[in-house]
Amino acid sequence: MNKSHPDLKQLLRDLLGIEATASSLARLFSAPAASSCPLWGLLVIDSSGDLHFISFTQDNWVSRLFIPADDEKGPVRTHECYSRRDIRSLHRDKRGFLSSLFNPSLRYALFLEGREDALLFELESPDRIFLDALDSFPS
Repeated sequence: MNKSHPDLKQLLRDLLGIEATASSLARLFSAPAASSCPLWGLLVIDSSGDLHFISFTQDNWVSRLFIPADDEKGPVRTHECYSRRDIRSLHRDKRGFLSSLFNPSLRYALFLEGREDALLFELESPDRIFLDALDSFPS
């Protein structure tokens, strides 16, 4: 976990019951049906090796213009769990030179059992612990 946010582990445990071992800020490009793309959030690997994408409700005045207060259901807006046993493969998505030049973030493709299209996500400044944990998934 990120050393600068020691309360994150406790927050995830309290809100979602997740025992997080590693996390990174991420952008999901293949969002769940109820969401728009890209979707910013937190990509978390738990102690079971499952991968979670969590987006939180926004607490700024701009988001208040678009999300009515009575539509909020707490601090978590989206929580998608991808079980390790359902992950067929996870690998770094190859991009062209110009694309990677203008956007150096790491992009990954996640393939799940029973689903033909890939879930695409991009990591923002992941630490080595998170990248090593991603390397443990089948590629």
